[in-house]
Amino acid sequence: MAASFNPVASTTNGISYGSNWASIFSIEFEPQVWQEWYKQFGKGFDLFDFLSIAGQSVSIKSDQITSFTDQAIEKPVQMNAEVATVVAAATCTFYLHDNEYLQGATAVTPHLRVGDTLFVDPQYTNMDVPTQWQVLTIGDTSSDASTMKAFDKLAAITTAIPIDSYLMVGPYVTGRKGGQPAARSTGTTSDTFYSTITAESGEIVGGINAKETYRQTRDKSGNAVLFNKMQVETEFQVNAGMDKQLFLGQVNDNSLTSVAKGSSTTATKGTKGLWHHVDDDGMELEYSTEFSTDHFDSIKDYLRTQGVTDTEVSFLAGSSLLKNIENNVLSFIREYSGGSDLMKSMNDVGANIRTFQKNGITNNLCELASFDNANTYGVMDDYFRNAGLIIPMSLATVKSDGINESAGNKVKIPNVSIGYLNNNNENRERMVGFESGMNGYGLPIVNEWDTVEYHIKSEYMMVANLVNQMIKIHKSGTYST
Repeated sequence: MAASFNPVASTTNGISYGSNWASIFSIEFEPQVWQEWYKQFGKGFDLFDFLSIAGQSVSIKSDQITSFTDQAIEKPVQMNAEVATVVAAATCTFYLHDNEYLQGATAVTPHLRVGDTLFVDPQYTNMDVPTQWQVLTIGDTSSDASTMKAFDKLAAITTAIPIDSYLMVGPYVTGRKGGQPAARSTGTTSDTFYSTITAESGEIVGGINAKETYRQTRDKSGNAVLFNKMQVETEFQVNAGMDKQLFLGQVNDNSLTSVAKGSSTTATKGTKGLWHHVDDDGMELEYSTEFSTDHFDSIKDYLRTQGVTDTEVSFLAGSSLLKNIENNVLSFIREYSGGSDLMKSMNDVGANIRTFQKNGITNNLCELASFDNANTYGVMDDYFRNAGLIIPMSLATVKSDGINESAGNKVKIPNVSIGYLNNNNENRERMVGFESGMNGYGLPIVNEWDTVEYHIKSEYMMVANLVNQMIKIHKSGTYST
């Protein structure tokens, strides 16, 4: 049963900063120290930080772009039914899976061709090495039989190959005077990304900064402290909103509208978040009670199915999943090294595990603290605390007229990026401005009111390429797809 959720009552309200501002922060707080602002806001590391700090952003030329990404050249074939046993020198019957005949919802010619070869795992044959079989016929659909025959006349399938199994595809082979195989291409994956607009505003009432009602009236540069605080908080609110949109946002296909100038309305813009991209088009790794070292071993297998040869991945995890990983890694070290690894340095003693190499893959572990924030993602109980994402640290080769760097040609960009609308001398990455009334700050006066409003707006999109290479991790029973 889930624990009851009783967060502290929030003091965030839809009002301007007035004389009661001190109820939000302690009067001893020194807001000119950036790190202290972070601590006060409880702003842990989130997806927006992950992408921004790594410099994973691109400039886009339109609010809607479609990118085309090259796929892996090779792929195995999946069986639609159990492959029955067959005696030596005989012809073997098999059925290709529906997936081999579909590309999206459209029927296509299977990747496998007559004349290609398949390799069968020795656990299913009477041989102690993989055996090669030539494809003789291919059925028109998954319900039609295909056939193959072994090169070695002594080879037999002695144990049925289970349904949904994959067989490795070998070369097309022929003899002298033989013809050419049917053409095939790897094709590309395409995805369309839409921009969204996030906006926040701050406001400070005239005369408040002039009052000496709090401990420190000016920062070290002589600037008004509360005015700066208003700006910084507004920045944090924009970043927090962008993080949620980049991770969990969805495209508006339900005719939602927003208020526009002159009391008119405009279509609300939404961008599809990374979690939804991976849920729709990525891979899934489910664990039951704990994420063990065996699960780390399987990561390479997942990546190889999509043609990924990179040996380094970003492993973004919730706190419960990361704690589970740390405990299992420590147990692994204790079992196989006698704990000697923990004695290299007193500073290294403890569970500060941030990189773990297993099965040739370097996993760079990063806790997304936002998954635990009781005021945001943490409201969903264990939905994200036990979850994670594995993202290969690679570049995607894409072609898109909407990305400034490509200009219609292929270009390498990070596989996960923030795309900011920036074109024709209009940069909409972070638009910042003051709307000043009658004020004593020396700012230009544009209205009659005794306030200063601070506005921030950003137009951006989540650009997620090679999503098929990413892995969504979740715990059994937490949620399902």
